Amino acid sequence: MGNFFYSLMNSILALFFVLTGIGCVLVAWFPNLQKALQRLIVEDFWMVFFSGVAFIVIGIVIIVNLSLQARRSSYMVRSGKNAIEVDQLLIEESLNLYWKQLFPQYSIPTQIRIKNNQVHIKADFPLIAESEQSSFVKHLEEQISEFLTRTLGYRNDFFLSVSFQDMPEDL
Repeated sequence: MGNFFYSLMNSILALFFVLTGIGCVLVAWFPNLQKALQRLIVEDFWMVFFSGVAFIVIGIVIIVNLSLQARRSSYMVRSGKNAIEVDQLLIEESLNLYWKQLFPQYSIPTQIRIKNNQVHIKADFPLIAESEQSSFVKHLEEQISEFLTRTLGYRNDFFLSVSFQDMPEDL
């Protein structure tokens, strides 16, 4: 729901800049419009024209940014002639369920990124004794690899970045 309002707000903002830019360009080219807005313009053609161009460029940059952010993040699993697209949210929700099994009392911040058909996983776990961290990470890698292969058909290498929270400081 938050993404919807973010996209709506940016779409309205982009539309504002594009329409304002077009309006400024039109005012610069039509003398009747210049006379109607003479107090504002004071017959400075280039300032109005370049303002219009700047508004158009800003609007286009916002639209391009929205379209890049709206792209679905997924990877393709190919099996012979068939191909299946696996969405990033499926991996994220599955990992969140797995984290809940490991740490039922904690919410584990996780970032999943799919780039060039490779899965990048970043997670921040609660404090674990330093002597146990290495074996914990190895176990995680095995479990996640098995999950990705068995459940989602992902056979490529994945990248796992793990951090552990520091000990809470006494106030």
